[in-house]
Amino acid sequence: MFKVLLSFLSISSVYAADLNISTYIKCHQQFTNQRVSSDSKVLLKIRSGEVSSQKACINLLEKASLNKNLQLKEQNPKTIAILKNIQSLHNSWFKLYNLNRETQDHGVTNVTDADQMAYYYTVALLSKDIPYSSVFTSTDTIWAKRKGSEENIYSNDKDIQGRRSKIDGTGLRKWLVGGVKDNPDDYGDEYFWNPTLVEFGELIGFQRIKEHSYFKRLKEGKKLDQSSLTKNLFPGAFGSVPYLILNLGHDNEKTDGGYKIHRRFASNFFSDFLCRDLPVIEERDIHPQKESKISFRNQKSCMACHETMDQFASLTSNLEIFNAGEVHTNAYVFRGIYQYKKSSNSNYQYTDKDPDFYQKKHSSRLYFRDYLGKLVNKEISDSNRLGEVIKKLDDPYLCTISRYFYFLTGIRIDLNNFTSMNKESDLRDFLIKLTKDLKTNQSTLKTIEEIIKSKYYISSNGPISNE
Repeated sequence: MFKVLLSFLSISSVYAADLNISTYIKCHQQFTNQRVSSDSKVLLKIRSGEVSSQKACINLLEKASLNKNLQLKEQNPKTIAILKNIQSLHNSWFKLYNLNRETQDHGVTNVTDADQMAYYYTVALLSKDIPYSSVFTSTDTIWAKRKGSEENIYSNDKDIQGRRSKIDGTGLRKWLVGGVKDNPDDYGDEYFWNPTLVEFGELIGFQRIKEHSYFKRLKEGKKLDQSSLTKNLFPGAFGSVPYLILNLGHDNEKTDGGYKIHRRFASNFFSDFLCRDLPVIEERDIHPQKESKISFRNQKSCMACHETMDQFASLTSNLEIFNAGEVHTNAYVFRGIYQYKKSSNSNYQYTDKDPDFYQKKHSSRLYFRDYLGKLVNKEISDSNRLGEVIKKLDDPYLCTISRYFYFLTGIRIDLNNFTSMNKESDLRDFLIKLTKDLKTNQSTLKTIEEIIKSKYYISSNGPISNE
């Protein structure tokens, strides 16, 4: 009997050691996209019990910590690989990412950092003193800091004629803006421009942009105020210039409250930051507008989405995407965001068409059922208040947790149907606990550590299905 017990303990010890090794090998591959070296000192420490595999995983991730200037504290091949891999993960969380939607937009990627909205997640994860909620409230404009960017000679994207011009202004397409061929009223006189350019090269951290690039816009023959092509229009990743360029619609047109409002921004906001797809309300929450002559406003099936979208989209009613530059001249062309001044106050109400809609200050509404099925019906007085409202909800925390959970375990959590999960499920309880903890401690690094410690990360029985 004693020999059997010793044999059992020996097998258990070997199993535990193998499980610890498997845990570290897995997280090392996930964080670095590389295999663990066979002579790794960390593996020896795990085998000897000097350090737990979970702690070794977090130590590995912390090697890519950022300093107060948001750059890697240690620059070496491993930390650079971790930073690149984590950034690629965060980039994948956004539905839209290609700023060069049409060939004439080729210049935009040289003056606007396309991945800016994802940088906020990486900075929050790898910076000790920056809370997760900064994703929603930060007023910083964050760009990548790259090694070897001075070696970048040509424009990032090809122009309409399939050419990559030199960015120093000596090529065929110089930093010339304006134009006279198609529409001189909108493009105006030609002049040379000297914007700050996006860095290219190996990612070694991030930088807060202090000196912003401004563009003088003409509209209908009149000079308008300058538009910044870099400075966030309102706090949070969703207020960044690239996110708005990607998610606003109706290029070169003002909003009118009817057909023309930025519904794509509203729809993608829910998927990008709350992991939800419209509709996000129940039948009892829908209120068709019977007086409206717009068909989707007076039909209940359509208003299942528009009830949420249209009220939320009014947050961006004073914004307009515009094309800058004449495409047929040897000039740089790109998209920008123009922000109209609001001249009058107005609580949001459905309208079929209001020619002054774009310059009214609308009190918008965040209207949806949260992950537990409770109705959220919050008034938002201004786009500058959006982040403060969002950070007080549980849903954006659960959204990020579900994404890290999927990355680490391979288990996909459908937040559209979270209410249908078995209320006795250990997985459901675990996710809700992580949500409450993240909202309190504001550390996604701790979230990752808890997931790695959990039974869902490594299981002797193979992958664990969604309960």
